Amino acid sequence: QVSLLGEQGLTATEAAANFIPQTIAGLLSTLAVGALADRINPKYGVSLSMLVLTVALIGVPYVGPGVPAIGYGLALGCAAGSIRAVEAAAYTYYFGTRHIGAIRGLATTISVGSTAFGPLTLAFGHVLAGDYATTVTVLAVLPLAVMVFAAFVPSPRPVARPLCAACSGGER
Repeated sequence: QVSLLGEQGLTATEAAANFIPQTIAGLLSTLAVGALADRINPKYGVSLSMLVLTVALIGVPYVGPGVPAIGYGLALGCAAGSIRAVEAAAYTYYFGTRHIGAIRGLATTISVGSTAFGPLTLAFGHVLAGDYATTVTVLAVLPLAVMVFAAFVPSPRPVARPLCAACSGGER
């Protein structure tokens, strides 16, 4: 973020300070989308999050010191916060609770492991394109594709399982 925002004209201090609006927006969007997550199909929450992420990425070429940088930070924070809230609700919505620990463990492992590819992809794109703005704008196709796919793919039937073995009459 510091390198990307530095290329857009922000000082290292301004770029680091951008984490403040990201954090505030992330916290607020986690609360807001978390409240919605129990009322809407998770796929719409995913689509909303990916829309906001796409807007943030497409907006990178327009980021500069001041209000544009704050807007970028707010959008990025909203995208991150909203996907966290949706993700937590979606696993139980689609898979139930019986194996939620194993499912969340695998998903978190993949998520954490994949974070190493973001900086490498940006660095490689920077070498090819000569700047981050072009690279990030091209990469905006990924959340845009996820947004469309999530919105239009048929939802699997939610799993309706009892929360305890005694309720179902069988072993868990």
